[in-house]
Amino acid sequence: MKSSLPKKEELTRKLLHFLWIFLALGAWWALSRYGKGMVLFFLVEALGALLLFDFVRVEWKWPWLQGLIRKEERGMFCGATTGMLGVVLVFALVNPFIACLATLFMGIGDLTAGWVRLYVGKNIFLKKTWEDFLVGFIASSALGLLLAPLPLLVIPMALIAQLVENAMGTLDDNVFMVLSAALVGQLVFVLV
Repeated sequence: MKSSLPKKEELTRKLLHFLWIFLALGAWWALSRYGKGMVLFFLVEALGALLLFDFVRVEWKWPWLQGLIRKEERGMFCGATTGMLGVVLVFALVNPFIACLATLFMGIGDLTAGWVRLYVGKNIFLKKTWEDFLVGFIASSALGLLLAPLPLLVIPMALIAQLVENAMGTLDDNVFMVLSAALVGQLVFVLV
């Protein structure tokens, strides 16, 4: 899917995906120290802040960060808000460490895939390109295996996250990436 932002702004916007990576790693660290309840409390508060940001941005036409908002997001929730909604849902519904991996895959997969799509993506696969699919899958798998050396869990989660990333055209991919990866991870966790 072609971005409605110029290349420079799209690159800057993609850099914000590092925040998902930091969020996933921070939650991973905080789970063992403070527990799922405290991590979920923090995530819900972050979701509330993003909802307030979107309310002020859309309803009151607040110009802050408008250069990072795509045309199709100008009158609705931005990708960060829908992504955080997905993160809150997966932390509430599945094993919290699987939720951390799913959040990590949303961050690293979307970040690397977006950069590759902007510069070298040529061969269409679903709604995006083969090049970004492969790079996103490899990056997600590699980082996931560093944190959780469980290939039977990590590989299917990374695969479904990138398939969803490439299949999304109109709806926001952030919420669907994290939800699908987490649900596949939970299914694998229960079955294996």
